[in-house]
Amino acid sequence: MYYQEGLLLSVRKKTILRTIRITDDLDRLLRKDAETKGTNVNTLLNTLIKRYAEMDRYSERFGHVRCPRTMFRFLIEAMDEEKLQKQMPQLGSEIVKAALLTWFGKVNEKIFLELLSRAGKYSGFFSFEHETDGRNYNLTFRHDLGTRWSTIVKEAASEAVTNMFGVVPRAETGENSVAVNFTLPET
Repeated sequence: MYYQEGLLLSVRKKTILRTIRITDDLDRLLRKDAETKGTNVNTLLNTLIKRYAEMDRYSERFGHVRCPRTMFRFLIEAMDEEKLQKQMPQLGSEIVKAALLTWFGKVNEKIFLELLSRAGKYSGFFSFEHETDGRNYNLTFRHDLGTRWSTIVKEAASEAVTNMFGVVPRAETGENSVAVNFTLPET
């Protein structure tokens, strides 16, 4: 940790110097994008590498597909409601657990929250926040994909919590938000 004028700022992580070769075109693109974002090429590259390390390398194993938000929303709205309700238990119980085991090698509440944080940070499907107080967990998902997506997130998150932790959560949805609350049993 380091301090500046009595304030705790952050933990400095050890870094290494890595030299890479890139084409002139790629260098121009990186410089332009870094300038647009108000940063430098080094920071931009670190952000891209971190995204790869935290999300993309695992997403590739699962066959994730990227698509524009408008297309994703169209696909959600075009889904048959009955079929959608049948598929949610599989999403929450099988796919989330498989992701946890693939990415982290174990399943527990801290790892579950980390997966949701990464999905919120990188997927574009939702933003994610959580609060914990001992064994009590409050999860909040925000998005702009409409009521049907809220239902999907609610059902998937609820099923995942029930399947992995053996508790039935309380969940509420809004047009563009979902709140999931649960209490873990005493161990």
